[in-house]
Amino acid sequence: MGVADNPSPAGRRDEILRILAAAPVPVGVAEIAGRLRVHPNTVRFHLDTLMRSGHAERMAVRAAGPGRPPALFRAVPAAPDRGPRDYRLLADVLLADIAADGDPVTRAKRAGRRWGRRILDPPRGPGTPVKATEVLVRELDRAGFAPRPADHGRTVDLDSCPFLDAVHTHGRIVCDLHLGFVEGMLGRLENQAVAVELVPFVRPNRCRLSLTSPDDEPSAAR
Repeated sequence: MGVADNPSPAGRRDEILRILAAAPVPVGVAEIAGRLRVHPNTVRFHLDTLMRSGHAERMAVRAAGPGRPPALFRAVPAAPDRGPRDYRLLADVLLADIAADGDPVTRAKRAGRRWGRRILDPPRGPGTPVKATEVLVRELDRAGFAPRPADHGRTVDLDSCPFLDAVHTHGRIVCDLHLGFVEGMLGRLENQAVAVELVPFVRPNRCRLSLTSPDDEPSAAR
């Protein structure tokens, strides 16, 4: 069976997860990379996402000789159903509480910033606006927003919203939460100077982040 030439990041993760689920024993990075004809670093990136989401796990392997043993991975079996889980109801309760606040926009952004700061470990070394955008796109992809950078990284189109149902019910508060999420991540990056604006629904199923750095501002000397 052939492999798609340019699958989306989510599609590539699904391919890796299918390999893990079908394998009778844990599988190594090199074997997965060989089967998909991609670089091992690509496999490691998606395996990290699958482990963070609870879909895959790394197995402890004893070294047969000197040196570090190879990393092996397997799919995590689905947990048995223990009854209904209504996370939509939980989201509705929390968003309704934010909406009832005297300043719901500020509160939503504050919650989003905490979320963004919590999930992101700042990279080592000095940061730049370009690096900030790269990290931002990576984390937005992991969160399910299907980001597509454009205009040399000055805009990022979001082709998916993991909380779209909540947007239909609670409106702009959810967008303010998302904006705070992005601001929280940017705030974790060292020596970056990127301002961000979220434009909801530039198309029916697309929102847009506009990113501005000092280099984008007209020079005062002009």
